[in-house]
Amino acid sequence: MLNKGNTDPNSVNIRGWGTLHLACMHGHADIISLLLKHGTDPDKQGPDGFNALYQYSKGSKPETCEVVIERYNADIVILDDDGKNAKEIATESRNY
Repeated sequence: MLNKGNTDPNSVNIRGWGTLHLACMHGHADIISLLLKHGTDPDKQGPDGFNALYQYSKGSKPETCEVVIERYNADIVILDDDGKNAKEIATESRNY
């Protein structure tokens, strides 16, 4: 569907989570890459101000987060509703 342009890669579900947020929550690096290649905004914020990198930093390996940052220019300083950014969350989760 992404290849045919029939779908908006930035669409969200009823709770406000986008496809990239969900892929990041569950650590699906292959799906994350696919979505980003098809124009998903890595900085789109979901509920509570979380961006996809924020979700990804909670449980993914640091080197995988670096790929999302370096290759797709994800903004590491976007703050959630509590005033925290992805780096702070990764540090709190001991995922650094």
